[in-house]
Formats: sequence, structure tokens, C-alpha cells
Amino acid sequence: MIKEQVWHQLRDALSRCGDELKLESTDDGLAQLALERPRQLHFGDFAVNVSPLARFAKLPPPKIAEIVCESVKTSAPLLEPSLAGGFVNFKVDTQTLLDGVLRLLQAPALGQNTVMAEDCILLEYVSANPTGPLHIGHGRWMALGNSLARLMKHCGATVWQEFYVNDYGSQMNNIANSVWYRCLQQCDASIPFPEKTEDQPYPFYPGEY
Repeated sequence: MIKEQVWHQLRDALSRCGDELKLESTDDGLAQLALERPRQLHFGDFAVNVSPLARFAKLPPPKIAEIVCESVKTSAPLLEPSLAGGFVNFKVDTQTLLDGVLRLLQAPALGQNTVMAEDCILLEYVSANPTGPLHIGHGRWMALGNSLARLMKHCGATVWQEFYVNDYGSQMNNIANSVWYRCLQQCDASIPFPEKTEDQPYPFYPGEY
């Protein structure tokens, strides 16, 4: 919707400055332009390269951009356009964008479909091993996995989620043995922690955690 408003503003601007730019018609001028997203956010939300109009106006692109920019009469939710070389940049009012996000959040059925209605999916994500420190990667994959599951459900799929916490097996035995020895050392500091040998299994974690 906002993109159409930008096009509408451009059409009105070209209709006002068409004679100065020597355009045969507003539609001819508009057909030469493309609305794009700036590579750098500080330029705005939308940008129009007016260089293609140079073949009509016989003017340098920055001058054409200035003429077009002065001809634009913006209205909400668009702010006043700005210039950057041969580009006219448009910025959308931040509050309008926030209001749009709020409307999306209040419409849970938005985008809901049945393209995956026949799919049954078992989604496994995150294997948080409590025998070592948790790190940002565990949280990242938890968020990504849960989001992916929600998206697939929104598309009609039947989804089972498995979030693994490895709380069994040899690693848990090792940390249990280590914790036991550390507890003994709290009672008697002379009790040594078992040392690792090359020819024997070492069922302990000698680290600080």
C-alpha cells in the first residue's frame, strides 16, 4: 500500500513538472522509473533513480532529481523527499510503520494457508548439553527452530517439535562423578581429584564447571 502511495506521489510530481522535463506524457516518464530499496538505510525507505529521464530533459540527473523533488507534494505516511545525486529518496513515517506491524500482530490469520496441509513433520532442534556451559548458539537455534515450526503450522502442516536436553548417557555420568569428587573435597581438601591416564577411560570432567 505504501509503495503505491509513493508511485502516486511520483505520478503527481511528473504531471506538474512534465513540461519542464520535456516529457511527452506523465505515463511515458513514469514508465522510465523504477522504485527500489536504498542499499543504505539512512537514505530512506524507497528511492527512485531519475537518470532515465535525462534523454527527455537533456539535463544532468541531479538537476532532474531536484526538479522532481520540488514537485512532490507528500502526504501521510510519507515524509518530505530528499536528494542524493540522481536519486529522489522517500522516507515513511516511523509511527506508520509501527502501526502497520501492530495491525499484523493483531491479525493472527494473516498469511495462513494450507499448502503444507498434507505434511507431517518431526522437527528436532537444539541439543543443549547441561554438562557444559550454555552459549548464545543454543538460544539462537531455539528461536530459529521454534519460528520454523510456527511457520510450517501456519501453512497447515502437522508439526511435532523435539527440543533435546541431553541429560543422560556417559557425559552425564562423567559430570556426576566429577561433582561427587568436588563435594568430597569440600569436606576434606586433601582428597585429590582423579588424574587422567593414557591407558584407562577417564569418567570425569576436570574443568572448572
